[in-house]
Amino acid sequence: VAAGAEAAFEDVHGWTKDHFGVRSTDPAETTENVELVRASRYGQTEMAAELLRRYANPDSFDPAKKRSALHAACKHRHVEIVRMLITAGANVELQTLDGSGMRALHFAALSGSLEAVKLLLQAHADPAAANADGRNAAGVARDHRDVQALLYERLAAGSAATGTCFPSAEL
Repeated sequence: VAAGAEAAFEDVHGWTKDHFGVRSTDPAETTENVELVRASRYGQTEMAAELLRRYANPDSFDPAKKRSALHAACKHRHVEIVRMLITAGANVELQTLDGSGMRALHFAALSGSLEAVKLLLQAHADPAAANADGRNAAGVARDHRDVQALLYERLAAGSAATGTCFPSAEL
């Protein structure tokens, strides 16, 4: 390299320095990343972080389970992964593809993960959204009184703000 010339680091694979610690600028090769869903299910925080760093779709679904990465993280109480997925732009209102109508907030409430419920509510998850059985997140949280109390508080606040009994209902 001539004196004063700029040279970009590139190894034998053609990777730039971005592949060694800085988020890649290349788009993900797929929009569905089953590995991200599995990492979310099993609490593999480092793997989930690496996949998201490489632009894995935060709304990836597992076609077998018909659930997203966020659904899996909420169901299995992996709060740090929930936080990462929300930060990466995961849609907190996505429903499962199995006909149950479950959303991330339903899974977090059902599992009793108060921290995940708080994160989802901060990300504007709708506490009044019903699943296919007509139950909102507070309704599925019946075994977790602290979670249920927070959700009922949010429902009441939404009702008072809109003047309706069901803030998400479009009548």
